[in-house]
Amino acid sequence: MDYKDLPERLDERFLKGCFQELLTRIVNSQIEEIEALIQLKELTIRQWYTFELLNSEIRAHIDKWLIQIWHPLSEEKANLITFIVINLGLICTYEHLLEEYKHLQSESYQTIIKEMISELKGNVEDPYQALREYIII
Repeated sequence: MDYKDLPERLDERFLKGCFQELLTRIVNSQIEEIEALIQLKELTIRQWYTFELLNSEIRAHIDKWLIQIWHPLSEEKANLITFIVINLGLICTYEHLLEEYKHLQSESYQTIIKEMISELKGNVEDPYQALREYIII
């Protein structure tokens, strides 16, 4: 299924099923890594519009997979991964990227991680915090 064709706002149960379906395809090697990241980004966008955190078990599976695929890396993959981390509140991947940042030789990868850190402002677990602050003020 190509998730970009789905509407931005979806029922949470349906969306959870989409994440589970994609994770199954990833585990069974039925989808290329870059395509899986692109599809995961599409689902992440739709999850963000629920204004609720994704199920913790699904987030844990995504965290584990993103950490596994961090190397070897391309800028496209790095941008997709940081987008997903920011919008799903993936603490384990965030912490892994902070550790990786210390050892990166590439300025472009350092910049990608710096931008992620800046956008999250230390509040990884709640991707809606900035929105709440903006609305409630």
